[in-house]
Amino acid sequence: MLICLFLMHGIAAEKVDFNALTERLRAMITDRETNDDDLKEAISRLGKVSEPISFWNSIIKSPTYSVQHRRRCVEALLRRHNPRLLSELLVHLDNPLWLRDKDITQVDWGKGVPVDMTSDDSVFQMRILPPDNVQFVQKGEIAVYVRVAGKVSLDEFRMVLRPYVNLERLEAIALRPIHQIGFSEY
Repeated sequence: MLICLFLMHGIAAEKVDFNALTERLRAMITDRETNDDDLKEAISRLGKVSEPISFWNSIIKSPTYSVQHRRRCVEALLRRHNPRLLSELLVHLDNPLWLRDKDITQVDWGKGVPVDMTSDDSVFQMRILPPDNVQFVQKGEIAVYVRVAGKVSLDEFRMVLRPYVNLERLEAIALRPIHQIGFSEY
């Protein structure tokens, strides 16, 4: 699909206008009608990070996009903008009221987990926009795994992600480095 789009618009292999290409890819990403395969392809073809975090959050927070479209944008945001501290994760996700406490769990074992498990760190799984009233992971769901430096409780991790919590009270936790972020699609 993308190759056809580029050829139809006269982009020659030897004279690529990367700014125009980026704009076309962003247009595909913001198009509510873009199917999942084309959305994944468009996201994967983006060059160096030039879009603001708000580009992704405008899609993530909008219920006018499909749930899968929004999930893909959460993954793209975190892959491309790569928060390094827990407090940055809150800023990057822009006060994620769509992320419910029940969708955040602590991981104590490492089978199938896409981040390294160590006895010194804490790992959390965030299920991104799962169906309501479904306990088990469903096909098409995306989960984000976050490995944080040191011992952090589930309640502390959840509190850091809430905009209404006084971060000064949690400063020691909020300033913890994120060692690794991983993704699983089910």
